[in-house]
Amino acid sequence: GLGLRPVAPGQVISQGVLADGRVTRLAAAYASAVSDFELRLPAENTPAQWQAGLSVTVTVQ
Repeated sequence: GLGLRPVAPGQVISQGVLADGRVTRLAAAYASAVSDFELRLPAENTPAQWQAGLSVTVTVQ
């Protein structure tokens, strides 16, 4: 990502940011702020590399 902080509910995100292919964590940051989403992994037995999926709906007006 580009060091984006989680957005607040109702915050406007510019179209340029949404279209930037380098922005890879926008959906996770947005979902975290809007739905209080949090992913916790145990300190032990967690693989060094893992992948999670998250579905987020963004309304563009």
